[in-house]
Amino acid sequence: MTPNKFEIKVRGHNDSEDIAEPTPLDSKYFYIDGDLPDSTIIQPSAKYVKPFPKIEGTASDSGLGIVAKVEIALSTGNLSDYWDGSFWVAGSTWLIVNAGDGIFDENSEYWYIENQLPSWDANKAYELQVRITDKTGNIKTMPSPYFDFAIDVSSPVAGIVIPSTETVRQLSSISGTAADNFSNNNVQIAVQKWAGGTLLWYENGSFGNIDPQPNWINVNGADGYLSPDATSWAYAPAGFDGDFESGYKYLILVRSSDVAGN
Repeated sequence: MTPNKFEIKVRGHNDSEDIAEPTPLDSKYFYIDGDLPDSTIIQPSAKYVKPFPKIEGTASDSGLGIVAKVEIALSTGNLSDYWDGSFWVAGSTWLIVNAGDGIFDENSEYWYIENQLPSWDANKAYELQVRITDKTGNIKTMPSPYFDFAIDVSSPVAGIVIPSTETVRQLSSISGTAADNFSNNNVQIAVQKWAGGTLLWYENGSFGNIDPQPNWINVNGADGYLSPDATSWAYAPAGFDGDFESGYKYLILVRSSDVAGN
């Protein structure tokens, strides 16, 4: 028998101490569920995100436990205003979400809420809590105190510091800065050689890529430096200075992406 699952059997005796015949209702199984259910948030997927159409996640219970209900609380202004499905109101408000298959009746469930969400405001911060109830009545609210996220629709900017002039004697590295209104994440560069009528992108230590589109190279610790917040960067692969020839023009492009994917 499964641990924490029990069976009760009932049988009767008459005055002659004869044992009554068992019936279909003479036994019943029950399960002791003292564990809290749990949940994982899928969307929003990061602290800074683009506008998204639905909040979604998964909920689960241990052993033979069954997820019975999932609710969310969406707030803003440090829990000062809560979304009630139509308006922002004062006071904690919980919205019941949908089960992916239409009903909460399993050990593991996908859940979502879509049509009752507000219009996301750019550059605004929100707080999200999830409350899960299992069939036994165990309730868990998570995360603690909440998952905070912001809607980020602004693209980051990136600039080149070195080279600082249009004419240089040599170039052993390219460096610059990047900035975002929330959090930057990545920097890429592309370098092109103007060889007469042929335009060549830098790739794998030489100018040989003739693709009309830029050959973007990730700036990282392998061939340079990228600060933890991706606001300062340098590209300096081994032998970089020797890859440039005197008498040619070169074009440098740089772009950056933030945590939200802008």
